[in-house]
Amino acid sequence: MLAGLRQRFLHPPSATPMDLHGRRVIVTGTSEGSLGYETARALATWGAEVVVTRRSGAEAIAQQLASASGGRVEGRDLDLGSTASVRDFVAWYEREHGARLDVLINNAGIHLDLMSDWKEPHLSPDGFELQWRTNYLGPFQLTLGLLPALRATAAEKGDARVVNVASQLHRKATNADLFTPHTPYDSWVAYGASKLAMVHMAFELERRFAGEGLHGYVLHPARCSRTWRTPAWLAMPRSPACAAGSLRWSGSSCSRPAKARPPACTAPRLPGCRVASTSPPVRRVA
Repeated sequence: MLAGLRQRFLHPPSATPMDLHGRRVIVTGTSEGSLGYETARALATWGAEVVVTRRSGAEAIAQQLASASGGRVEGRDLDLGSTASVRDFVAWYEREHGARLDVLINNAGIHLDLMSDWKEPHLSPDGFELQWRTNYLGPFQLTLGLLPALRATAAEKGDARVVNVASQLHRKATNADLFTPHTPYDSWVAYGASKLAMVHMAFELERRFAGEGLHGYVLHPARCSRTWRTPAWLAMPRSPACAAGSLRWSGSSCSRPAKARPPACTAPRLPGCRVASTSPPVRRVA
């Protein structure tokens, strides 16, 4: 037990660095200290060209990440709760980078009502439940818009990927909740429905496009210790393995490395669509 605690707090598992030069990756939701931020930092450190997004201030975050990683990082604002913002981002990416994208990491998401205070759904400007709009409809629109670039890269290189960051809280919802709002309203169920939809999306991408070399993955992210308000003496050093759960060509994940599923983002020839998780496996949704 003492050895396990010592390993966890003094020598946290870290992903094995890999040469990612020549690969272009988009990571959404990269506020400083977040899992997305650590994902982007690790990938840029290993040589990938990384595009990061957040609702505002993405360029400043990109500069921080470029300085921290010594890599190439570009920032662009993106609000997944806005159809126009997603459309503008896709147009910008096509204009600046053309039909080349190796990995799209749909990491951004919100969970706003942790204390279950909401008695009615909060709606986005276009009338959707806010978490459903931001956590699923936005990433779905983004993925659809970037699909030509992903498919072109898969055709050229034989491998492109969409990695959806879901949550074990997808178990809060059922398939019925995807089509009929749960009553009475429960924001945790709404959040779970948005993550369940992301699971379905990943499997459907795999079903439709695996034959072309474009694969879909879904993972439960665990946590990166400094994302939470942990006392300084308990905080583990940031690790590249905290990159959306388990993003590496080989090596360990952020927690439970011995039991971690194969990494979703970068492991060569990883069978899809299987669940990549740093916790007990998420059940496959038929």
